[in-house]
Formats: sequence, structure tokens, C-alpha cells
Amino acid sequence: MTPKIIQIIPAADWYAKYEEEGNTFLEPVACWAILDRGGETVIEGLVPVEGTLVQCNNTKGFTEFIHREKIGE
Repeated sequence: MTPKIIQIIPAADWYAKYEEEGNTFLEPVACWAILDRGGETVIEGLVPVEGTLVQCNNTKGFTEFIHREKIGE
């Protein structure tokens, strides 16, 4: 079932952290989406991939969200 987007909120200064083949990299999070997944409400970070927005949790290598102030710690 495809989740229904209830609301989208800008995600300024947030990054999605990925680890692939021993490399770590960050991608800016475009927005937070409040989603309805069949009666369950969840918040997901969305990143741009090939001209569309996808949930970070659905992208290969995603590990966590990091705020700009925490980068480098």
C-alpha cells in the first residue's frame, strides 16, 4: 500500500547519512513528510532521487539523519 502524504514540511539543515561499500556520504533532506500508512501516522525524511522525492528509509545504505550542527562530531 502506498502511504498517503498528509503534510510536507521543509527540512532545512538536515542530512541523510548513507554508507555503501565502505564509503560514507551525506545528502540534503528536502523535506519531512507526515504520512498515513493505513491508519498509522509516521514522519519520514524525503530526498531527491532522479527527479522525484523518495523516503530515506527506502534508499540503499541509509543509516540515520544528521543535523548540520552535528556534522563532523
